[in-house]
Amino acid sequence: MEASTLIRLSPSVQLEARIYDPSTAGLQDAPPSEPEGLAIIAHPYGSLGGSFDDHVVCALAEHLLVQRRYEVVTYNSRGVGQSTGRASWTGAAEADDYQ
Repeated sequence: MEASTLIRLSPSVQLEARIYDPSTAGLQDAPPSEPEGLAIIAHPYGSLGGSFDDHVVCALAEHLLVQRRYEVVTYNSRGVGQSTGRASWTGAAEADDYQ
């Protein structure tokens, strides 16, 4: 499992994330190369227990990393894990986090 890192989005918001890079992942039967693409994976609703450790998030991240050779970013949304901030009712703040 990759170590998590904190990404500062603003003075009051930082998101806990994991970044998986196929060029440094030590994949078998594949020489190191540039990633084929980038995927950012969100987790299920945090208030109901969703996090970047969700089994579906982890399975999708592994598939994209190993089978598609994508660089993959998973993150805990606002208020989940070590991410700061609070979830919004509208999802507008969370949508802004992608930018």
